[in-house]
Amino acid sequence: MRKNALAVCAAVLLMTFTMVGSSLAQSATPASTTASATTCAATTPEENLHIVRSYIAAVRAGDKQTADSLLADNFQSDLSTKLIEVPNKPGNADELQNIDVVGQANPQILNAIAQNDWVAIEMQFTLSGSNLNVSGANASKTSNVDVMAFIRIECGEIAEAHFASDVLEALAEQGFQIVPPGGGQ
Repeated sequence: MRKNALAVCAAVLLMTFTMVGSSLAQSATPASTTASATTCAATTPEENLHIVRSYIAAVRAGDKQTADSLLADNFQSDLSTKLIEVPNKPGNADELQNIDVVGQANPQILNAIAQNDWVAIEMQFTLSGSNLNVSGANASKTSNVDVMAFIRIECGEIAEAHFASDVLEALAEQGFQIVPPGGGQ
């Protein structure tokens, strides 16, 4: 059961990453942490918000082509936690492969704010036993997962995303017993 819960956590982290993996970073902005090989026009915070919202809309619609066009080719994500290592493969295939599942989770942006080339979003998605596809999940139960994402925009594309989500409460609502490392002692 514990291994199943860790596998579910990894799947939910990957799903969350795919949902929130939209952000644009611009090398023309001093806050940018990576240098682009080409100079590009700076985008405004309002344009960056639009890019993030467009990405979420594309994910909800299952539109992989639009979602891919909003992700930089060298998109970087940070999905790993202390317990789960989630590698970020080069290219966007790993982000795009789960769009259908993510769309079923109905991601909703609750609040968003942008400053320079960074966008911060508070969002929520629905986790159900039917879309978990993990032994022990109750297909009739649904839970909301709260997510905070920090997304960097570069050259009009999502270049980097970091997030934190509260999946443990949702997993507990699905009937999984959450045991801390060391057996809770």
